[in-house]
Amino acid sequence: MKKLIVAILAFMLVLIPLEVSAKDKVKVYMFVAGGCPYCEYEEEYLTGLSSYNKKFELIKKELFEDHSTWIPGSDFILGVKVASAYNKIGFTNASYNGTPLVVISDLYAANAYSTELESVIDEAYEKGDKDIVACITKGKDGCVEGYVDSEETTKAEDAKEAWIEMLERQKEQQESGYGETQELKKVDSSLDGTKALIILGSFAGVVVVFVGGYTIVSKKNKKSKKK
Repeated sequence: MKKLIVAILAFMLVLIPLEVSAKDKVKVYMFVAGGCPYCEYEEEYLTGLSSYNKKFELIKKELFEDHSTWIPGSDFILGVKVASAYNKIGFTNASYNGTPLVVISDLYAANAYSTELESVIDEAYEKGDKDIVACITKGKDGCVEGYVDSEETTKAEDAKEAWIEMLERQKEQQESGYGETQELKKVDSSLDGTKALIILGSFAGVVVVFVGGYTIVSKKNKKSKKK
């Protein structure tokens, strides 16, 4: 019996170090827009690292539906809140105004395409991932110092509304500009017609002058021959 207990304890001692040394993967968040080329470049870079799926996993969020229309995506409000949270702790390049917005633990947050993130991921893996985005997603306060979720949610909703209004104004301006462009094309077309008439008229005048002059010269020549 004693031998069995000793064997079990020895087996447990072997397993304990394995549990302690095991580390969770770092969650690298990338807020994207559909079809965004720099998002695709960033994803290609990250998934090409040897530590991908070993030390970290890539989680994509939809900040905008498409990079040409910039319509807010399903994760727009989350993206605004995340950018605000990281601004509070000194990451001034974190913004929801463009893509990709990449976030790594509490070590990196920037609205930029970068191919120098491997060392940041390694550091986050060694220190242990501080998953601020997951905290914000759960609607908790204090995800970073000074972060109050209810306040940030209200700000994010206001930002989304303002963004949509901006898109609508741009659309109206484009449509108005299109109408003006069509009118200008009509004016240009009429001017082109007028120019054509002027040119034809001038040409006709030249022909008349030439023919008239030729006729006068011919008559003079005939008269001189008769003499």
